[in-house]
Amino acid sequence: HPDKRRWFDMISVEANISWWVVFRALLDATGNKQYADGLKRLKSFFVERAYDATAGIFHNRLQFRDGKWQALEGFSSQCQLWAILAIDGAGIKEWYHDSRLVENLWQNTKKYAGGFKGKTLAGIDFTDWRNNPDTNGRDPLVSFERTAAAVLAARIAGDIDAERVLRKV
Repeated sequence: HPDKRRWFDMISVEANISWWVVFRALLDATGNKQYADGLKRLKSFFVERAYDATAGIFHNRLQFRDGKWQALEGFSSQCQLWAILAIDGAGIKEWYHDSRLVENLWQNTKKYAGGFKGKTLAGIDFTDWRNNPDTNGRDPLVSFERTAAAVLAARIAGDIDAERVLRKV
């Protein structure tokens, strides 16, 4: 298949956030320096490549093209929510020297992936359902997994109203 090679040249930001959690737990359990080294390398990846400061979001995926890593289009609510939940909120703010980073990730998640009933947030979709060509103009799909993560992310971001509403979904 002509596209077979491209999958070896791709990095999933969400999967790397998951590796952050694994290395953090292994470091806490063992104290082994190799996990601290892994965390340091992951932090470098997140800071240098995974976050788009202009858009205020984490990329979904990157692909190695023309000798460098390039972001692929597409919004993933899971990347934003998992970054808020899995990487210590205070730590992630320090990485990017942005005291509002967590709040901005949350606001952008609502903006791009929020499913609303009127003005009330009803849940979180997997993606930017309005602008993703793969969604074909469908209505938002409220994902239980994303919405449950959104309850916790809203709490961390200090959005008490959204947390209260989402808890009822």
